[in-house]
Amino acid sequence: ASNRVGYFYIIHVLLGLYAISLGQFAASWTPNDIVASMINPIFTTMATLFAGAFIPYASLPLWWRRWMYHISPFRYPMEGIIANDLHDFPIRCRPKEFYIFEPPAGSTCGQYAGSWISGASGYIENMDASSSCRYFQYKVGDEYTQTLDWDFVHRWRNFLIFLGFTFFDIGIIILMN
Repeated sequence: ASNRVGYFYIIHVLLGLYAISLGQFAASWTPNDIVASMINPIFTTMATLFAGAFIPYASLPLWWRRWMYHISPFRYPMEGIIANDLHDFPIRCRPKEFYIFEPPAGSTCGQYAGSWISGASGYIENMDASSSCRYFQYKVGDEYTQTLDWDFVHRWRNFLIFLGFTFFDIGIIILMN
């Protein structure tokens, strides 16, 4: 949809502006460009690691989860872009990615697991088969983003928070010069 392409474009442009403001932010309070160039990668590495894409929120140590996850500026564009792109996106996996299980003798995959799969995430590819039932844990991209505690409905909230991070950096740059 055009609104989703527009959202991606706006976040992409804002990410570029934030990257510039982050470098200038570091340069505004350090004594010289060499120190700024040494500090900036430390900050961006920490912020990227705790953004929730590489280490999901549930897997973060409790101490980091309570504060670093929420103040990581990269969390917000990552959640926004990934949730935007995967929203309602149908997932079809390759044959080697399925979990194979066997139904009881005399029943089909649908008879054995039909009531369970209606309330679970994912899909069974061969509901009429009587052996080698093929299950995959995600049916649509939203089921994956939910495992990261991310949601499509947060994308404009994420945009505004990320915009706030950008304006914060610009404000510090102005105050320090």
